[in-house]
Amino acid sequence: MGQDSIINQKIKPLIKKSNAENSYKIQKKLGIDPLSARLFSARGFQPDDNLIAFLHPRLGDLPQPDTMADYHRTIKRIVEAIANKETIAVYGDYDVDGIGSVAIFKLFLDHLNIPNLPLISERSDGYGFDKTKIDHFSEHKVDLIIVCDVGSTEYEAVNYARDKSIDLIIIDHHQIKHPWPQAYSIINPQRYDCKYEFKTMASVGLVFHIVAGVKSKLEVDGYYKSQALPDPKKYLDIVALGTLADVSPLKGINRILVKYGLKLLKNNQRKSIKVLKNISRINQKNPFNERTVIFKLIPRLNAAGRMNQAFLAMELLTSTKTKKSLQVAEELNELNTKRQEEQKTIYKEAVKQAEASLNYRWSIVVSGENWNLGIVGIVAAKLVEKFKRPAVVIGFKGKKGRGSIRTWRNIDIYNPLSRCQDLLITFGGHSGAAGLEIETANIRKFAKKFDQELEQNKPDNVDVLEVAVDAEISLPELTPTFMEELKLFAPFGNHNPEPVFLTRKLEVVSMRYPAQKHISLYLKDRRTRKTIRAIGFNMFSQRNKIKQYVDIIYTPEIDYYRGGDAVQLKLHHIIPA
Repeated sequence: MGQDSIINQKIKPLIKKSNAENSYKIQKKLGIDPLSARLFSARGFQPDDNLIAFLHPRLGDLPQPDTMADYHRTIKRIVEAIANKETIAVYGDYDVDGIGSVAIFKLFLDHLNIPNLPLISERSDGYGFDKTKIDHFSEHKVDLIIVCDVGSTEYEAVNYARDKSIDLIIIDHHQIKHPWPQAYSIINPQRYDCKYEFKTMASVGLVFHIVAGVKSKLEVDGYYKSQALPDPKKYLDIVALGTLADVSPLKGINRILVKYGLKLLKNNQRKSIKVLKNISRINQKNPFNERTVIFKLIPRLNAAGRMNQAFLAMELLTSTKTKKSLQVAEELNELNTKRQEEQKTIYKEAVKQAEASLNYRWSIVVSGENWNLGIVGIVAAKLVEKFKRPAVVIGFKGKKGRGSIRTWRNIDIYNPLSRCQDLLITFGGHSGAAGLEIETANIRKFAKKFDQELEQNKPDNVDVLEVAVDAEISLPELTPTFMEELKLFAPFGNHNPEPVFLTRKLEVVSMRYPAQKHISLYLKDRRTRKTIRAIGFNMFSQRNKIKQYVDIIYTPEIDYYRGGDAVQLKLHHIIPA
């Protein structure tokens, strides 16, 4: 399938089923707009307590975490270390989840004047932690190591810490296999013996629960009076950052944590976050929500890890001085600008390579010398979005390269990758995303074999793109009441996406192509004859689909850019009517 067939891909809307009787009961119970009720019904809600809990997330509804395997053992050891003024090392991965986890512990320990040694891994070190980190902590006379967002597969490093008589606690959410590393304790809901029901918290969420448990025990055991202890709820802004950055499912506990965390982020309770918001030039016309965090704050924090200076992000999150915060925020902003420039260069070259291979290979495998390893994952995701197929992006230097793989639809990439392991140095990941290390000389052979293996999982008709749609509606259904009630569904994200609707046969009144990159349309409803603005970001290549009448798949939103009193449609797909 060449580039032309990608652009002209047939769109097949898959409209979710909504039970009319159930929708009516929800509407009556809540006293809401009919379309809001249909949307709740389409997403599987009943007029019961689960719907009420979704609408009104409360911290008081968080389940007790004491059913986590090793929970009490972990709390007891950390309390013991604090009571004895032991030096505690905290190590985390280089993404916002790992960095945020370390930041929470540092803020908590600093408040209690407990000696601590935070350390963030750098992307150049690779994923995980090793003996060199243990040696570093040992040289600083560390008594306890807490490892966050990594560790569940680090057998060698854990054994090395034991040999040095250093207790090591792992707090992680990634896959873990039994027998697991022989750490002092392991907090990981993925353990088969962990009875805690909610399995999809990011590490920051787990750390929040552990810190809350430590705070409670320090008070109950009489080590500190209540007023001398920090309130863990003040760390929920960092929890929200890490949870959103890790694209964790926004349901259950995660929804509660993010909802409250967003309030703290919005209200600038942390000086350093306020400074970062100012540096990020957030448009004050727009409401501050999860999209603001995902597209403005998280990229700047993640840029530190992508550009091999992850410690800067931790410094910002833990800074209490405005001057220091401003200095670090400016550095992060500069790193993000540099990251964007490198990403643009790599992406442009990757697209050229991909287009050149379309006629003889279905999957995308591209590579380049000295491509930034912190950026190849983003580029892989963008290639998937553009070409509608799995993509591998490899950066190599000399005889070795490392790369990231992202999938398309629900195609399993892990098993095909595993069948190529004879051509790889190492690999890891899951069905939707993976990483690999490879000898440069084997890249071409790998590309051929990986493509052959993928053929077995390739959809029958790759020219048809199935798109999930919440409901087929008419434009008059987008009432002011419904648009206000859309806020009830937020925060949006993984497992709780923005609503997607289908409206058929709208008349195209006018069209523009801003920056020769986007599509801006005015569409007229056949019955009311009213027009509405629709904007398709980065959809310029689909302009040939615009006829006199079109069907559109879209998300409705308030046009804050033009005053915030009108609805506009954010286009996902255009279908000639």
